[in-house]
Amino acid sequence: MLTVPITGVGPFTYPWFLNGITLPDATAASYGLASATAATAGAYTVHFTNSAGATTIAAGTVTIGGGVQSPAHESPHGFCPKRSLAV
Repeated sequence: MLTVPITGVGPFTYPWFLNGITLPDATAASYGLASATAATAGAYTVHFTNSAGATTIAAGTVTIGGGVQSPAHESPHGFCPKRSLAV
């Protein structure tokens, strides 16, 4: 599960992307993978917006047999991501 909890004034919108491509129906603060396969490997990002603005956060990179990379990120809009993944 990729989870990016946020703080700030809502409402929030947060579409998820895999390698820059929008993930259909992935619009919550968390995105779960049914299984880790070559098709689900790649860089996951989420684009948060609220009345204060917008920011794109690198939520994590899923690799097959290589673990997870989770970059640090600070946002000027009050979003405080938690970068975690369990596959």
